[in-house]
Amino acid sequence: MALPGRKPKPTVLRILEGNREHRPIKETVKVPPTLPKTPSHLGGPALTEWKAKIKQMGAIPGWLTSLDNAVLAAYCECWETIVTNYNHIKKKGGPAKYMTWCQKNNEQPRHMLELRQARKDIRVLASELGFSPTSRGRIEPADKKEEGEEDLD
Repeated sequence: MALPGRKPKPTVLRILEGNREHRPIKETVKVPPTLPKTPSHLGGPALTEWKAKIKQMGAIPGWLTSLDNAVLAAYCECWETIVTNYNHIKKKGGPAKYMTWCQKNNEQPRHMLELRQARKDIRVLASELGFSPTSRGRIEPADKKEEGEEDLD
């Protein structure tokens, strides 16, 4: 059974945001800051996305660790599914022509269904990893001063 309420925010995100609530930050399990290793099964667009995310998010200390390997791999696999299905639909002339083609040939619009599901999955995974615009928009450097705030030292 799920716990009620929001999921707790990861400690790294609370530190990056600057702890606006001024609540004590719980000590968490210290994970060595090693970046996830590239899974051998990734290829094509998934591997390209993996390298891009490691380069972008690996620059922020503690954001991605080796524990995030499976989730990041699933994110990249969803990305590959999106790219592959989108390219197939594009070859058929776009979504409208693809749907018409499927109706004429009495086929299920498999690529549209896979594309829709992959988009749902990637949205969830992006949120888990802190890649979504809303989760990223809440983050600001801890040393950033408010406008009009003076240094009291």
